[in-house]
Amino acid sequence: MTQRHKYADILIAVAEGQDIEILPLASLEETWATATHTEALSNILYSFPVNHLRIKPKTIRIGEYDVPAPMRVAPKVGSTYYLCNPVYSPVRPAVESDIWTGLPAEIVWLENGFLQVTEEGAEKQLKALLSLTQNKQ
Repeated sequence: MTQRHKYADILIAVAEGQDIEILPLASLEETWATATHTEALSNILYSFPVNHLRIKPKTIRIGEYDVPAPMRVAPKVGSTYYLCNPVYSPVRPAVESDIWTGLPAEIVWLENGFLQVTEEGAEKQLKALLSLTQNKQ
């Protein structure tokens, strides 16, 4: 069986014209910058070891906030996901992590846009959703 290249998704994204981001390994902060397709391909072709590459995450607007787009496709069984739960009971809203099994509740959360790939994304989404209900006097 042929092993998939670690940058296969990046190469496909470049071919499709999607935005790519680059993060210098020497960076003290995690500040991703937009990379040209030439920069991305050069990093891949020459195995330039000082940068990380990723496909620029898609975002959505909730109120005044831009947040990572929620998951729209079910992850592989056994994958970690983060649930943005604005009505967590009994105490307060919360972000929860779990392992995808495909249970009916997980499907409902996925279909309604409450699942994120990262904890940070779920926290941002929760903050944005809660901001819609705050009294702004």
